[in-house]
Amino acid sequence: MSEKKLSEKLLYAPKHGYDRLSEVERKEMNEYCEDYKLFLDRGKTERQCVEYCIELAEKQGFVEYVPNMALKAGDKVYCNNRGKGIMLAIIGSESLAKGANIAAAHTDAPRLDLKPRPLYEEAEMAYFKTHHYGGIRKYQWVTVPLELHGVVTLADGSTVELHVGGKPSDPQFIINDLLPHLGREQAKKPLGEAIPSESLNILVGSEPVTDEEEKSRFKLGVLQYLYDTYGIVEEDFISAELEAVPAYCARDVGFDRSFISAYGHDDRVCAYAELAALFALDKPARTAVCIFADKEEIGSEGVSGMQSEAFDKFLYLTSFFSRFCTPFFATFAKQQISVDGFLRDSVKVWLHRFPPNPSWKAVLQGRAQNFFKFSLAPYNTADGRIAKRGERKF
Repeated sequence: MSEKKLSEKLLYAPKHGYDRLSEVERKEMNEYCEDYKLFLDRGKTERQCVEYCIELAEKQGFVEYVPNMALKAGDKVYCNNRGKGIMLAIIGSESLAKGANIAAAHTDAPRLDLKPRPLYEEAEMAYFKTHHYGGIRKYQWVTVPLELHGVVTLADGSTVELHVGGKPSDPQFIINDLLPHLGREQAKKPLGEAIPSESLNILVGSEPVTDEEEKSRFKLGVLQYLYDTYGIVEEDFISAELEAVPAYCARDVGFDRSFISAYGHDDRVCAYAELAALFALDKPARTAVCIFADKEEIGSEGVSGMQSEAFDKFLYLTSFFSRFCTPFFATFAKQQISVDGFLRDSVKVWLHRFPPNPSWKAVLQGRAQNFFKFSLAPYNTADGRIAKRGERKF
């Protein structure tokens, strides 16, 4: 065998991705990218990603999971985690004892969040104070127009959604910066220090109320607009969750349109890919799960992050094991049988039926007991109904 043939046989010769594609695959790729761009435009925040995901999922036959729902192979369900995360599953024909195919991505992205008391005025202009969420390059945020999205909880308990800046007719927002001839001292500073975090305040208005004696004329002018339009008063900002994000849509880049410029690629590029893959399935052997998680940019904390028990809860409730145990939970609630004793026995049965590696036995036993306690929490009423308990509700 010649050296050339030997190298062809033994050596790995990587090919450019475009060289691997047929014309049909190129067309499919471009169609996928157009759908992905729409996903980016509709999902500027994690809340909007969840809303659009539900819209797409329901068109694909998914329904919202409710406790005690009877599930069979091929069923498509989703669980909305407080409007900021979502989990979807197609039930497989095999039990979870044989595993599951799980894909997860986060849909939060670096942004500017409004502070609890954000509105102030200075130099005859009104501003919102912000703090940055996740790691940002501060100098970039003084060069782009901004949109404002989020929810405000009013004093009567109702919520109001704000979406300003995304439509062509909407106003947009900016962060002031110095002119070049006024920013010589600023230009001498290192890149990471030239724009302090405290200066990332959003300009929101400059038209005062007509009363010239009013001390906060410009701040009050903005509040008057917010009250007339949304019913918002200043105290409502304390219970608001408002996010400022770049105000531009996904666009193709390059003469050949081979790149996409958009806000939020990290990690929505993975979120949309896993969602599209789930939609392409019919009746998988293994249960297939898709997760949109929140709070990754700040450590996956909180009830909507991956460190919560939301995923454990969802997988348990959609598994064969929950459908076996749920009737027993209801029976125990009716007869007021000791839960702690049942949990200890359940852990022992689980370990006996699926014996783990000995080094993991203690870890699994403790994990399983906590897991069963959390799963049992809703089944605590005298007639076996699902009871809401604190923040642990789905």
